Parts: sequence; C-alpha cells; structure tokens
Amino acid sequence: MIFSSAIFLYFFSAVLLIYWALLPLIVGPKHLSRARHIFLLIASYFFYMSSVWQYGLLIFLSTAVDYVAGLAIAQTRQGESGQSPAARAKRPRHVGRHRHQRSRQDVGEDEIVGAGLAYGAMAETRRRIVEAAVELHG
Repeated sequence: MIFSSAIFLYFFSAVLLIYWALLPLIVGPKHLSRARHIFLLIASYFFYMSSVWQYGLLIFLSTAVDYVAGLAIAQTRQGESGQSPAARAKRPRHVGRHRHQRSRQDVGEDEIVGAGLAYGAMAETRRRIVEAAVELHG
C-alpha cells in the first residue's frame, strides 16, 4: 500500500471514520484518548505490514525499546525528586524566585545526560535491528 494509491485512500478514510465517529460511540469519554492511541497504533502496524510483513517486527521492537526507555527515564526522574513527573508538573515553577530564572531541577542536567545515554543505547539497538531486517529482507 502506497500513499498515492486508491487502496490507501480507502484505508485512510476507514481509519478516520473509526477514529472520529465510531470510537466515541463504543468507548466512554474516560477511556477515549487511550482507545484512540491504541487504535492508531494497530492501524499503523497494519499499514506498514501491508507492504512487507517483516516491517511489523521491526516497528514492534522499536516501539518496545522506546517504551521501556521511557519508563526508565520516568523512574529516574521520580527517584531524583521523590515526586512523579505529573506531580512535579502541577507545582508552580516560579515560586520563591524570578519567574524567568531556572533551578537545577528545572533544567535537569542529570536528566539530560541520562536521556542522552538512553538515546545512544536506543540508537545502537535500532541500528542493529535495521541491519538485521535489511539482511533478512535483502
């Protein structure tokens, strides 16, 4: 399936219809956002696997690595401050100092270094996965 084909137009129309019209009727408003994300993930897998099924494995592995890295980064952030990222986001950042001034926690030097290390590991993993997929497909 390519973007310029009629099949893609039908596929995209069906995905759009389900996303905007049917999902709100099937799923309650409390779970609508999550249901939409899951539906788009499944539709994306289907789209990429429609041309070469091996791409599904590649994308699944990439998704899994990104998800696990995101969880690790969130745990690191929670461990440093003792608060969850959601709780930290709710606190006013400018209390007790000029609102344009940033503290070390706001800049998160350690978090930036940690994210860089995680990104480097993910990039290496992705490179290996792409090489394996090219070797398998090629």
